Amino acid sequence: METTQTTPETSEYRYKPEQIDWETMNNLGLSKEKLEKMNLLDPLLKGYKTNELVPVSLNLGTAVTRMDARLSLQPNDDGQIVVAIHGIRKEPNLNFEFFGHKFNQDDKDNLLNTGNMGRVVNLTNPKTGETIPSIISVDRLTNELVALKTDFIKIPDEIKGVKLDETQKQTLMEGKPLQIEGMISKKGTEFSATVQFNADKRYVEFLFDRSGNKQSQNNQTSQQNQSQEAPRTFRGKELDDEQYNKFKAGQTVYVDGLIDKKVRNTKGISH
Repeated sequence: METTQTTPETSEYRYKPEQIDWETMNNLGLSKEKLEKMNLLDPLLKGYKTNELVPVSLNLGTAVTRMDARLSLQPNDDGQIVVAIHGIRKEPNLNFEFFGHKFNQDDKDNLLNTGNMGRVVNLTNPKTGETIPSIISVDRLTNELVALKTDFIKIPDEIKGVKLDETQKQTLMEGKPLQIEGMISKKGTEFSATVQFNADKRYVEFLFDRSGNKQSQNNQTSQQNQSQEAPRTFRGKELDDEQYNKFKAGQTVYVDGLIDKKVRNTKGISH
């Protein structure tokens, strides 16, 4: 069963630095100074997941595993604060029950297409048996399923210059998408878009027709990339056939002996 995260909706700190097991953090390759430099310690102490993927190293004794993940702090059964590692999944796990909820086909389609399930469902706390009305979204960085209690849903009175009426607010409270007309962008232009509350981000997000416009933009970008011939020689190093094909496909290629403008050796290139 995948975990859910309940996060306070205030700017108050939920944890203190001294509550963190810094020995475990150091074993992950993350010190207090490094987290502060990456601006990641503050959201952790507030009870949030890191807003970006963090490179971590897991020393298993006989092997070392390196991975990108989001991190959060959570209390364990003994009340101690532990580090939760939210690793990247290939896709959301929608074929098994999620805290007692079985996804129907509409649920699956919505989560895969928009990242939000689009309705409130009752989830069951496995420890207490408590029924919790919640909405469900997909963490788009890791593909982890995230649930948020409806008590934590806060709908703004106004979005981009459009004041929401009670019916519109109720629609968003129920996790449903809402089309809003006549919003004003930062550039002062009027636009319309579909908005929806996201359980992972914990705010109302813009969907912007992800299935249509985004795909069109991706196709256009792909055509532009295909029309540009990738160089066979890169910084004084001629690529072999395998490296060249990966380079053209936009994959990362690792080679030795590259010469940059400052005549330093580098090892990785991407197109």
